Amino acid sequence: MVDVRLLQVFPKPVTRDDLKACADLSEMMVIRPGARLSIQPVTAAEWRVVHRLAGVSDKSSH
Repeated sequence: MVDVRLLQVFPKPVTRDDLKACADLSEMMVIRPGARLSIQPVTAAEWRVVHRLAGVSDKSSH
């Protein structure tokens, strides 16, 4: 079981297509062919890129 809770609403939604279009996320598990769209691991570096795509500043990141 995984416990998940909302910490923040992004100013701009980030779609799977947005993730695929970003070269910095080319190795992200969720965009690999055949990957299930469920909970996938995300590295700290990938999370920073997702925040950037979402318009979240580093100061407001959790």
